[in-house]
Amino acid sequence: MKAMAILIGLVGYTMAVKVMTILKMLKVDIEGWEQKDFEELLSDPRFLKYMR
Repeated sequence: MKAMAILIGLVGYTMAVKVMTILKMLKVDIEGWEQKDFEELLSDPRFLKYMR
């Protein structure tokens, strides 16, 4: 839930749900991630290609 709260604050609810879905599909463990980690992920061009 902490991850979802951080993502909602950064990108809004709809985009946060999309990001969480992608992370689950890619089997990325986000346990213990902080806001800085999510900001880096959202600016990574390799991850952005999945956000279409």
